[in-house]
Amino acid sequence: MNIFVVGCGKIGSEVAARFSEYGHDIVVIDKDEKNFDNLPDDFGGITYCGVPIDEDTLDRAGIHGCDALFAVSADDNVNLMVAQLAKTVYNIEKVVARVSDSEKEAFFSTFGLTTVCPTNLTVDSLVSSLGDFTGENCFAIKNHTVKMFSAPVPKNLYGERALDITLEENEILYAVISAEGDVRLVNNYNFILNEGETLVFSKIVD
Repeated sequence: MNIFVVGCGKIGSEVAARFSEYGHDIVVIDKDEKNFDNLPDDFGGITYCGVPIDEDTLDRAGIHGCDALFAVSADDNVNLMVAQLAKTVYNIEKVVARVSDSEKEAFFSTFGLTTVCPTNLTVDSLVSSLGDFTGENCFAIKNHTVKMFSAPVPKNLYGERALDITLEENEILYAVISAEGDVRLVNNYNFILNEGETLVFSKIVD
């Protein structure tokens, strides 16, 4: 695959190096040439110094024919603009934008962009480390967004089978967290629901 990485900070350089190791053709763009020092000495991709929101810069860097673009600079606004250009002007199918400000992530999603928010990922990991999986998480699989969310077993289902749970379209029961914090992945629905358990669902949302 031909992959563009916009931003060569700690994240961008790691992403570029990893995909290069996997054998992909990589172009890394950054407005500060010094940031290319973050790349390993044996990096086999191409580096291009320039303003990534400028179409001439993207054209000269060879964005035409690109299969995927990762906008992971330190500037959320730059990431949004580059991601929009990649989608609307260059028709790149796979575009992922880093969003450092968690409050902006919902705004990014209105443009149909796949986003990764380090802040939310860190918070979710810290909360999950205490066994308290709550709220919801979203991630991308191909061109779809999958949402994972949890809910306690409702009182009216105590002692009933999981088969009695009403699921929405494109939704499955993914796992059950016991009152003691043990996680069990669901491979069938023929089991009894108990008080104190938490249900984890997954659903394709687009």
